Amino acid sequence: MLKKIIIISFAMLATGCATLFSPSKDTISFESEQKGITAYIEGRKVGDVPFSIDLDREVFKHQFITFKKPGYKTMQMRVKKSLNKTSLFNLTSWPSWLTDAISGNMMEYSPGHYIIELEPRNAPRQSRQGISLKRFVWSQFVNIQRDVTRGHGDYRDTLDELARKDFHQAPDWSNPELTRMVVVSRNPAQLYRLVSNWLQSKTSFTIDKRGEPL
Repeated sequence: MLKKIIIISFAMLATGCATLFSPSKDTISFESEQKGITAYIEGRKVGDVPFSIDLDREVFKHQFITFKKPGYKTMQMRVKKSLNKTSLFNLTSWPSWLTDAISGNMMEYSPGHYIIELEPRNAPRQSRQGISLKRFVWSQFVNIQRDVTRGHGDYRDTLDELARKDFHQAPDWSNPELTRMVVVSRNPAQLYRLVSNWLQSKTSFTIDKRGEPL
């Protein structure tokens, strides 16, 4: 019995925890309010938004996805990666770290969900108002809600900064109606509409039965 335990322990050390206990692929999903967006990897079509794709984990290679739509500017994005927490168990074993690095399991794709928005070609200047704020809200939806809930945080501060850039003022978080509706927003699009409508009206807004701004 002791011999089996020793063999198993040696195998885990030699193989790497992340390689043993983590999947070799990550599922990444994309969605958009815009219709007709097509995604490509290295010139090969991989899907029409909305869609999901399984990407092999890589440590030394970055994955780029290109999004195209007639009449809109092409956008290329790099899928973000973060350290796979499982690999932290290998801190005392450099062979295991090396194995995880070679297998690709030292890193994982995170976040696993993206909202895509393309910019129209030759768009009038006024139609671009709020585009920086919108992109930030759509990419950091959960983090913004968390910061607004607790009343402070880097993500809320960044939102305020972008609001001043795009609308020349920041949301008034002392307004309980605004704060409550941001916290209970169901998706990034609704949160952005709430904030942008408030910034444009500079006062308050009316909510319909579905919780959408009028």
